[in-house]
Amino acid sequence: MIGTRTGMILDYSLRSRTCRVCVTARRMKNIPKVHICRKNYSGSSKAMEADMVVQMVADARIKGTNIMTIVGDEDATTIARLRNKVDKSIIKLSDSNHVKKHMKTYISSCEVREGISNQSVIDMDESRLDPEYITEIPLPRTSRIEAPLKHDSVTEIFFDIEATGLSRSSHITQLAAKSAAESFSRFVLPQHQITPKAAEITGLTFENGQLLSNGNVLPAVHIKKCLNDFISFLEKTKNNVLICHNVQTYDCVLLYTSLQKCNLLDKFKSTVIGFIDTLPLFKLSHPGLNSYSQTNLFETFMSKSYEAHRADEDVDALCTLVNKKIELNVHFEKVYIPECVISDKFNSIKELHKNLPSLKLLIDRKILSLGMARIIASSGLCLEHLKLAFSRNGCKGIKDLFTEKSGSGVRVTKSEKIIRQVSEFLLNLKSTNCSSVEQ
Repeated sequence: MIGTRTGMILDYSLRSRTCRVCVTARRMKNIPKVHICRKNYSGSSKAMEADMVVQMVADARIKGTNIMTIVGDEDATTIARLRNKVDKSIIKLSDSNHVKKHMKTYISSCEVREGISNQSVIDMDESRLDPEYITEIPLPRTSRIEAPLKHDSVTEIFFDIEATGLSRSSHITQLAAKSAAESFSRFVLPQHQITPKAAEITGLTFENGQLLSNGNVLPAVHIKKCLNDFISFLEKTKNNVLICHNVQTYDCVLLYTSLQKCNLLDKFKSTVIGFIDTLPLFKLSHPGLNSYSQTNLFETFMSKSYEAHRADEDVDALCTLVNKKIELNVHFEKVYIPECVISDKFNSIKELHKNLPSLKLLIDRKILSLGMARIIASSGLCLEHLKLAFSRNGCKGIKDLFTEKSGSGVRVTKSEKIIRQVSEFLLNLKSTNCSSVEQ
């Protein structure tokens, strides 16, 4: 620890997770000799710095030096520990080296995304009207603060969806929900035919513009009418948390897709604060079961069956299961998903479907694995964005783009191998295009 004004060393500290004498004795299966053991720490390497700073600042205060400001890197762990264990009023400043480094990285990523358009002087030279100079690469996703679940203040609403098929592109055929005071259910006229498998499971068919259940006509409405009614149902209560079985991978995708197509997504999001997925909830509460499907859970715990794959019946069954088999809402906080997380995942899925086809050539030529291509596409990047970054700053442009900060990690990857392979592919692609033009 060095004083910022004097430049003098005020204190020092050391942490070691091993002791050579102890390790050697253990390896030789002997009892260590009497020695000064150097092992004085058992936590993670990342937490070492924070632990040492807390000790030095606390020791300095005991000696009469009231340290109120520390200067360090961008890591927030140290100041959090200081405020928790020493003094809540301690201030942290970033040192100039780290500020310059982060600013340089930020400017470099801006240059890759925005090209020459971010320069202070741009003339009207027509040669600079090429798309590589005027097209901007989209920003990476930023992390959002996730509010914790406060149980006493939420309204629990169970909901379920039936659809024309099992894929994420299916259309809703029934939407049902249930709060403590009221129930909601609507059948929906689908936009395309119900798959044979879905018809077999749900008993629903779509014939001559009518929705039928085992041959009987149902009072179905248009999807926009259904969603507007559902939002009106949600607006009757506050701090709504929607509870569903396997909500992340199926129901939410179908619901959000339909809401967006009807321009109702923002209105819906204003009525909901989050979701609870009962699939992981029951895995936590009742481990060791052979199956965690909702029908199996109901048969196991209730010793009877119900008319599954009817949204209203599924909602009633799930409500019964949770109320009778989840004690005092245990584990709810662990499986709670804030609405912003669902929105981010939905946007990632949209970007994936939009951008992945453009990366097919890189997958076919083994430049990228399918998994890595999906990560790139989900981050909002397509092949044209990669070409753009490479044309502006070569391999470094790809590296700056892939390693941009996104949430708690990077946008794509830090792998030098992947960055090099993509850069070499783009270089060869550019050379091939140039040769074709010359011919």
